[in-house]
Amino acid sequence: MIKKFWNGKEINEGNLVGIIKECSGNNWKNSDLFRETEIACEIIAFEDYEGRGEDIECILERIDDGATLFDVEKVIQNGQWFFTETETWKTNIKKVDIDPVDLCPDCKVYCTKRFIDGQCEWGFLASFFYALIL
Repeated sequence: MIKKFWNGKEINEGNLVGIIKECSGNNWKNSDLFRETEIACEIIAFEDYEGRGEDIECILERIDDGATLFDVEKVIQNGQWFFTETETWKTNIKKVDIDPVDLCPDCKVYCTKRFIDGQCEWGFLASFFYALIL
């Protein structure tokens, strides 16, 4: 069985890159993805860096039928990624501006997205991304 994205297109490199380029072209309008995910996706879609093929192959292997960019976000939360070695990542990840909305009592991070009923989905991602830049 051929796996497909939520939009019915086959899960492959061309369609993944196409979805990312479309979202980026719309400046991630109405995106609920973390900004770090958007940056990672743009690097994957627009840059030719060492290890890009391996990054894409790993993402495609780990997402399931009906996948969206939220599924890509979940995949890239774990593991080692070549995109994190690019200058674009190193420069832009430091510029990610977190506008405080609420302080998560568990992870002690000001959350801008997904802070619902006192439960934060940012904690793990924050620790992962900030560990990369330290």
